[in-house]
Amino acid sequence: MTLRTKAITIIIIIALATYAIVSIFVIWRLTIPISEPQPEIRREITELYQRIADLEYMLENTDDPEVIRQIAEELLGLIPPD
Repeated sequence: MTLRTKAITIIIIIALATYAIVSIFVIWRLTIPISEPQPEIRREITELYQRIADLEYMLENTDDPEVIRQIAEELLGLIPPD
């Protein structure tokens, strides 16, 4: 191998390694936002957990008049006569 061939081979290897490192860095930067929940998604998750807790409470206390009224108003869309 001549000196010129060795130099071209080294340049090609360095260029490919640089391309691979930059590509990995770009992919890594793009996947960071996907792995971390966004604030609005966290808020929505919190609201859904609260809604689940409310529904579980209603399910456990179906004999309570206040729960019956709440079920009638919120879930069935009924309104009190007054």
